[in-house]
Amino acid sequence: MRLFLLSLLLVLTAVGAKAQSISSEKDTVRVYATGVYHAYNNVTNHTTDTVTVLWDVVATNFPADWLAVTGICDIDNCIGDLWPAHTEHPRYPPGMWDYHMMGDLTDVSTDGPYYMTAHLRNEATPSDEHTQTYVVSRGTAHVAYMSRSSGDDAVVVYPNPATNVVNVMFNGLYGVTGIGVYSIIGREMKVYGTVDNSAALNIEHLPSGIYFIKLLNAQGYVVATQKFTKQ
Repeated sequence: MRLFLLSLLLVLTAVGAKAQSISSEKDTVRVYATGVYHAYNNVTNHTTDTVTVLWDVVATNFPADWLAVTGICDIDNCIGDLWPAHTEHPRYPPGMWDYHMMGDLTDVSTDGPYYMTAHLRNEATPSDEHTQTYVVSRGTAHVAYMSRSSGDDAVVVYPNPATNVVNVMFNGLYGVTGIGVYSIIGREMKVYGTVDNSAALNIEHLPSGIYFIKLLNAQGYVVATQKFTKQ
């Protein structure tokens, strides 16, 4: 019996490790720029083997003139013509390696903000996946600057801590169609629909603890994340 339990534990450990083989620094990167910018959100391969990472852009509201001057760079290449369908498959050795968006907002006709979401997945294990969202604005400063966040500058959650209801407000730029509540270990607790830029979530049924709110687009991808505490 002990041998069986030990074997089961080893299998579960191996599966868990495999499921987390790749990750990014942030779910959401917010960029303010007036000219050329590089928004880094590097990819880490947590395994001891080289992993082929398939990636493509799965959602964006960039206008045509923004798309024409936007690209994503991985460990191998910098790619333009990102939308509506383009898939790359670079190979990432163990450790952290380059992945970033770049662009030039000098001559675009609007200020934004606009967003672009990339989906990354392990070719050998498609369920081993991650999404990155870049929210880009043309700023008023003369020097490009960037700030990384997990959505806290675009999503407001209150009260926090919360008891029975938690309110979520967001700026509507992401095409959000759902709001998911997840436990600290990533278990989905409930997904709420939304048709506006705010929602009041009934959390009476949740045990006390720390939870994550994830904004989901129509394809089910996470475009921003925020944390709250249930008392």
